[in-house]
Amino acid sequence: MHVNSRAAAYLTILGVLGSWPAVAAIHTPVISEVTTNFSINQPTLTIDGNYFGTIAPHVTLSGLTLVVTTYATTAITALLPANIEAGSYMLVVTNNETTLTGSFDATIGAAGPQGPPGAMGPAGAQGPQGAAGA
Repeated sequence: MHVNSRAAAYLTILGVLGSWPAVAAIHTPVISEVTTNFSINQPTLTIDGNYFGTIAPHVTLSGLTLVVTTYATTAITALLPANIEAGSYMLVVTNNETTLTGSFDATIGAAGPQGPPGAMGPAGAQGPQGAAGA
């Protein structure tokens, strides 16, 4: 049996390409919920979500790097500064495997009740006259 050398080379390349492993999808970290625990000596921040990676992620709170104490692909616990004030902070999680980041506007500390409604604003200008009816 005679085998064409070009055909043999083509089949060899197909064999090599066909045996490559599939590449996993790369996802941006997703932060779905943030909770705090101030009842312990060093307050903590727990971040729930997905795609945080399998090695320790980098976590910042309005630019301040937090110490990560535990982590998994779906949850992170980090230490908060002892003197943190109540307020809104930009939380950023960096997956250190992919270097992709996810962000979340986190409210930390006591959030008060909704305030009373504001005063009614001034009346707007009168609009143009509508078309006459038929």
